[in-house]
Amino acid sequence: MGPDRGQAAILGMGLAQPSPEASLLPLPGEVGLGPVSAHLCPAVLGKGIIPAAVLRKLGRAQKLALMAAHEALQTYPLPSSDQEQAALCLGTGFGELGETLLFLTNLIRRREQEPMPTRFTNAVHNSLASQVAILFSLKGENHTFTQGPVSFELALWQALRLLAAGRARRVLVLGVDDLQPFLAYAGVRFGFWQVAETPDSRASADFEEPLPGEGAAAFVLVGESECPEPAGHPLLKSVRMQPVTFGQDQTPDRQGELAFLLRFLNDNGLAPGDLDLVLPGAASWNQFHAWYLPVLEDLSRSRGRPLGAALYKQQCGEFCTASALGLALAVGLLKGGDWPPGMPLWGELPARPKHILLYQTSPLGFQSACLVGI
Repeated sequence: MGPDRGQAAILGMGLAQPSPEASLLPLPGEVGLGPVSAHLCPAVLGKGIIPAAVLRKLGRAQKLALMAAHEALQTYPLPSSDQEQAALCLGTGFGELGETLLFLTNLIRRREQEPMPTRFTNAVHNSLASQVAILFSLKGENHTFTQGPVSFELALWQALRLLAAGRARRVLVLGVDDLQPFLAYAGVRFGFWQVAETPDSRASADFEEPLPGEGAAAFVLVGESECPEPAGHPLLKSVRMQPVTFGQDQTPDRQGELAFLLRFLNDNGLAPGDLDLVLPGAASWNQFHAWYLPVLEDLSRSRGRPLGAALYKQQCGEFCTASALGLALAVGLLKGGDWPPGMPLWGELPARPKHILLYQTSPLGFQSACLVGI
């Protein structure tokens, strides 16, 4: 299972994390509704980290991406020889939607008399990846994926292919999305979350709907055979995505979900008994019990003992690339990090996990699996 099968070592990692405590995000005044509760990153981003001349021209999602990339490249700096062949793969569900809205709103209100060229430049989907590549001199291939709930997984998959094919020596992989007020309103409009009166009332244990969130995570990858210290770094073993089948009750097909995971594990030379922890993509306890718990119970029976599962989205919220923060949690645990305080856990947490599965089924019709180990 060398790099020809897509396995890679995770050398560096960086995060721009939202608060695990919910706060209120006002919706646009035009819609006439109150705020929503959400997991938000700090309002001021990048000061003292991103050069001031660059910072004032950036949108919020770009700042999140650059902060995560900066931390990842601080934990594992790339020498100039590696920068020449360092690729970038970035997944984002909505890109710089906030900059797009600002550009269009200004264009309409001022009747196209005073366009904002910087906002226009920021509004294209690949503006996030281009800013990261420029600031950190990553001169290899540059890829952006905007495929909704599997955007980050596709970025990971592409990174593994680049390393396996020898088209890059190092790859920086990013997942990033920010929460804009109009995007929050769209979530209210289509029933993903509701208007809140106070943060406490919407983040209570009785609250069934998921809360929206935002954030970014970045990872420096290298093919396992090129890793300077292969025994000291977590390994990204495989990533897989496919369309999902829903039953008549609009929940995922239990047998189909189990078959997907068993096939994925088998293709990586593992059985359910080799798993230590699962990080499901559930954004609420109701969704966990309806969508994920039956499959985890089947996996537990297959392995002969309980399998622990952590609901990481209850601390970062729901957004397209939240799985990037899930991968960061997995990497931290594999490296011996502490369990995040207050994170909900089903089953038992192993003392020192060796194999962690990230498993997500999205209401938008995709499922994904990502396997990391040490």
